Amino acid sequence: MRAFRTLQLMRLPDTRHTARLWIASHVPPGSALFVHPAHGRANTFLTRYHLRNLIGNPFETTVAIASLIFGGVLDRLPDLDLCFAHGGGYACLGAARLDQGRQVRDEAHSSSLPSEYLRKLYFDT
Repeated sequence: MRAFRTLQLMRLPDTRHTARLWIASHVPPGSALFVHPAHGRANTFLTRYHLRNLIGNPFETTVAIASLIFGGVLDRLPDLDLCFAHGGGYACLGAARLDQGRQVRDEAHSSSLPSEYLRKLYFDT
């Protein structure tokens, strides 16, 4: 088991350039960043049965992971330790779909397959 000195990020900055700069300037070397969504987009339409939490938070976690992969943040900050809430959302379950998207969609670009990045990330349980 690995212990982390962590910062918690409730929402990633909106653009990949801003995210890279924010992480590089706010995360001390040797730290890990714990990513947990707050005030998600799904809150506006998942209002019944506590679905904003049950479905919305894992959705937001998945969006954060995919955005860091396809936005090039993980390539530019390869030594950054990231831990994601909600078991990584649906990213691990959808790894093959993310890989397929990278192979067939120009806008879903990364230097490695998304499933390879997922092996380097940490997830809470």
